[in-house]
Parts: sequence; C-alpha cells; structure tokens
Amino acid sequence: MTMRKNKKLWIGLISSPIFLALIFYNADLHRMKEALMTVNYIYLPLAVMLSLVTNIFRSYRWKYALKPIRNIRALGLFPGIAIGYMVNNLLPARLGEFVRAYIVGKRENTSKSLILGTIVVERVFDGITLLCFLVTLSLFFSFPPWIKRVGIVASIFFMSAAVCLVFLTDQKTKVGQLIKKGIGLFSSLIAEKVGRLMDPFLSGLAVIKNKRNILLVFFFTAVVWLVEAMTYYIVGLSFSINLPIYVYLFVVITVNLGIMIPSAPGYVGTFEFFCMSVLALFSIEKNIALSFAIVLHAILFIPITILGMIYFYKEDLSFSKINIQEPIPVRLRNPSQ
Repeated sequence: MTMRKNKKLWIGLISSPIFLALIFYNADLHRMKEALMTVNYIYLPLAVMLSLVTNIFRSYRWKYALKPIRNIRALGLFPGIAIGYMVNNLLPARLGEFVRAYIVGKRENTSKSLILGTIVVERVFDGITLLCFLVTLSLFFSFPPWIKRVGIVASIFFMSAAVCLVFLTDQKTKVGQLIKKGIGLFSSLIAEKVGRLMDPFLSGLAVIKNKRNILLVFFFTAVVWLVEAMTYYIVGLSFSINLPIYVYLFVVITVNLGIMIPSAPGYVGTFEFFCMSVLALFSIEKNIALSFAIVLHAILFIPITILGMIYFYKEDLSFSKINIQEPIPVRLRNPSQ
C-alpha cells in the first residue's frame, strides 16, 4: 500500500469515530428502538430489490464506457461491480475500483489499467450528474450555507477533473511522453513502469470522444441516482417519513458528496451523519432520522456485499493474485463495430 493510501486510511480511521460521536451525541437509544419497532418492514424487500437494480444500471453504464474498447454484455459486468462494492465495503482506501478493473481486465484479456481509466470516467460522471441535480433543486429551494459550501467544493473538484480528462484525451500521446520524461529524470525504471500503465490508462478515456456513448453514460448515470433516490424514498415510507421524492434525491446528493471524505470501510459514520443532517432540515426528529439512516445503510451495504462475496468465490480470486500492472497490448474497437 502506498504512502498516499496509508494516509487516507489513517484519516478514515480517525474521521469515522468523529462522525459516529456526532451522530450518537444526545441520541436516545430508547426512542431509536421504538422507531425500529414501528417500521413497516413490508417495504424493505422492495428497497433491497431497487438497490440491486441500481447496480444493474451501473453495469449498463459501464458497458457504454467500455464500448470504444471492448463490447461486453452489461450483465457480464455485474459480477465485477458487485465484487468492487464488496471490497469497498470491507476494505479501506476504496480498493474495490482496482479489484473490479483487475477482474474485467483478466476476463476480457484487456489491460487492467485501461479498464481503470473507464472507472475514472464513471466517477467523474457520478459527481457531475449529482451536481446537475443539485443545481436543478437549488432553483426551487433555498439551501443552508454548509450545503452550498459542499456544492462549491465538489463543483471545483469535478469540473476540474472533467477538464483534465478532456485534455488528457486530446493530448494523450504528448501527456504520456511528458510524464515519462519527467519521471525518467529521476528513475528510468520507474518511468518505464509508469509508461506501461499510463498508455493504456489514457486509452481507457476513449469514450469521451464518442458522443453517442458518452450521452448513454450520462443517461445511465442519471438513472442510477434516480433509482437510488427511489430506494431512499421506499425506506422513508417504511418509517412513515412522508417527504416528496425530490427531498430524497437531495439526501442522495448530499450523502454521496459527503462520503467523499475519507472514512472507515463502508463509509461508516459519514453516511449516517450526512443523511441525518439533511433530514434535520425537513424537521425529521434526530432519533428517527438516525434509525432511518442505519436501516438504509444496511440495505445498501449487506445485499451487494453478500453478492460480491459469492462472485469473488466463484471467480476463484484471492487478493494476492490481483495486480493491475499486467502489460497487455491495447486495441481499440472500430467505432462502426
């Protein structure tokens, strides 16, 4: 594990207890128990189903992010997504992204770092889509200052990332050569290794130049977050929290921007804190909001983690086998195929 990942791990291990202390400060465990006892559990299987459907739509999005490189069935990508989320839920530093790059790269005999490039595109589109929803909602509602600050910081980050991706795609050869030359001033061996990873990684950004596929990536990204908002809404119904669907979309946006903060595996603490903070804006009592957040987090966490474990076992994987540095030649598909 690199120094950067170690730093992120320690920040996460420190930040999660802080957020847990904030959410349980003055919490009434008796009131929480009452809230959990009065939940209408008949809604929860539907919420579980929707949480899994969200990941099926993620598979379709990934299919179109990958299409300029390799045409893969969407459902064939679902095991990689399930395993990736399982790893993110159980291990630190969001290692699941590297694991699913390895799985699909190995199965399709394609460079793992190239696959990782498509995952970076996905993450940038996640952020941009959430911000588009946030801007749309801001036209109708007045947000408190702290949410505006989160939105501004996230906007700067994701718009900068988008500009970088476009630049890297347009100037792929020059950027790759410049990076290798710069590193080569200090170590030719490291420069060679970086080059083997950099070239296919930049090729993984190819979808940015394909208008049809990038629109489909954007479409399925929007569908992913709208279906996830429906999952939140259904769990809210089980708690008799009668808020409109757009409020739950606002919760989705805030929670997913909030969990960008390094935390323990599974976003423990940060997820509940931001979920409660938004519900408090709509006068939802703290103990009910916390109970809602815990049940919702379990629904988003447990089923996909179990599925990921099953697929991990079926793929006969072990973490000692995973290595994204395998230098497999890159061949882009003909766009007409």
